[in-house]
Amino acid sequence: MKKRYRLGRYGQVVCGISGEEPMRFLNLCRDRKISLYGVIKKDEEYICAMSVRDFFQIRHLRRMAGVHIRVIRRSGIPFLLQKTEKRSAFVLGILLFGAILWICYGFIWDIRITGNGEITDESILRCLKMMQISCGIPKKAVNTHEVAADLRNAFPSFSWVSVEKIGTILKIQVKEARKNVETKETEGEGSLYADREGRVVSAVTRSGICMVEQGDYVYPGDLLVSGEVPIMDDGGNVIRYEYCEADADILLETAYVYYDRLNYLHTRRIYAQRTPCRIQLGLGECQLYVGLDSFKSEVRARTVRFRLSEAFILPVTLTIYESVPYTEIQAMYSQEEASGRLQEHFSEFFVQLRKKVMRITENDVKIKLNKDYAVAWGIVYTQEHTGVLGYLENSVAETERNDS
Repeated sequence: MKKRYRLGRYGQVVCGISGEEPMRFLNLCRDRKISLYGVIKKDEEYICAMSVRDFFQIRHLRRMAGVHIRVIRRSGIPFLLQKTEKRSAFVLGILLFGAILWICYGFIWDIRITGNGEITDESILRCLKMMQISCGIPKKAVNTHEVAADLRNAFPSFSWVSVEKIGTILKIQVKEARKNVETKETEGEGSLYADREGRVVSAVTRSGICMVEQGDYVYPGDLLVSGEVPIMDDGGNVIRYEYCEADADILLETAYVYYDRLNYLHTRRIYAQRTPCRIQLGLGECQLYVGLDSFKSEVRARTVRFRLSEAFILPVTLTIYESVPYTEIQAMYSQEEASGRLQEHFSEFFVQLRKKVMRITENDVKIKLNKDYAVAWGIVYTQEHTGVLGYLENSVAETERNDS
């Protein structure tokens, strides 16, 4: 195995030996310590392999034995380089392209964020930029543990943060803590106040004095749970006040008024065939524009991100802006079409509302078709938690303590 490796590395020549005294030639090679490999006899010819260096040392031995040397095959790195000498530019291009890919693999070219809801991607990317982490940074300069810790400190609502380098991608996964009430930034003495209007469905108090009962109707700013707890003597007289941070789960029945109007007469666009009007080639932070913008038609963009694999993204993007000419005409919705569009609008509103509230208890939205327009209106009844912590004024608390 070692001999074959050396022959492949330094080159080998497979020869055919024929003539008057081939056996004498083989003996002379053995005496001169010239290595011959895989010697076989085929018809009247001996076939063997030797290194390139030994091949140039058998010329005088060939004359002494009176044999003829026929080259059958040449292989190895020296002959490969000789073949590619005429295509040096092509080989150099391949090597240069490989070097560029190797260099690009050492950088981060895409940042992917998943799991966030209240905190937007732009806020997280802005925070990362303040940490000097953005697309184009070397992977060696990114410490995933430090980035995860900094994100948890910057966004207290994150209960879990994972940062991972996958190829040229910086993958950030987060989980946000679920809260029924507004986040408490500091511990202190305070009361819970209503932040919306509705009827109290249930109230479970953990600390403080509950000021509302089931069935009470509250408005924004009304006191729900007081953080001021009176301490009484045996006669029922208040001797002092204790102060705490009020905490409770208060569920309200609320109502959202919905109204949407759609005129039958509307403007409709008829689009013609779209044609490319501008090409944008991006290489990292650099952008190259070719073509002109079209201002008399609608412009649509298609962006292609170049990649070698799912995890190996290149810093090259191609954006094609297409001009789509259109003409505007006046058209009329039928009553069925108007009703369908109103239902689509309400479905989008309903999906967004379900993400906001705890549950939707009743839907009283109806569609009415008039002569010139259609309208969807009604009330959506929901149940959602309320309670905003308002801290007690220091003067009030200190006065009560001093009086006691």
